[in-house]
Amino acid sequence: MVFEDTSEYDDILYLDPTLKHPRMANADRAKIFAPFAALSGYEDAIETKNVRRQNKPQLSEGELSELNADLSNIVKHSTITLNYFLYSPGPDGSGGTAEGFMVTATGIVESIEPAFQFLKLRTDEPENMPCQKISFDDIFGIKIEES
Repeated sequence: MVFEDTSEYDDILYLDPTLKHPRMANADRAKIFAPFAALSGYEDAIETKNVRRQNKPQLSEGELSELNADLSNIVKHSTITLNYFLYSPGPDGSGGTAEGFMVTATGIVESIEPAFQFLKLRTDEPENMPCQKISFDDIFGIKIEES
C-alpha cells in the first residue's frame, strides 16, 4: 500500500475555518445548548401521577348543619367557591385504590335543585368541564362571593 502525499482534500484540509464562517455570537451559541422537551406531555403525565387520591371524608353533625345553612343561601347566578369531592378511582400510589380527590372550583351557579340534591356550576377554567353537576353530598365547603 502506497500513501500519496497529495489527496483530493488538500485544498480544504488546512484552511482556517474562520475565513469562510464568521464566529457565532455567544448569545446565539447558548440557544444551541438550551434544553428541550424530548417527550411531549411527559411533565403532564408525571403531574397527574402525583395526584394523591383519597377516600371521601365524613363531616360531623355540626359541619353538616353549617353546610346546609350555606346551601340554603345560594341563589342562581351567584358566584361561589366550592370545595368538593370528585370521584376518580385509580391507583393512589401505595398499591391500592381510592375513591377520588378534593377539588376547589370557583364559578357561577347555573341552577340549584334542592329536590334532587345537586347544583350546576359554570367555571371558566379550561381543564374543567364548562358546567359541572355537583351533588350536595360531595360538597365540603362553600364560600359565597360578595357581588
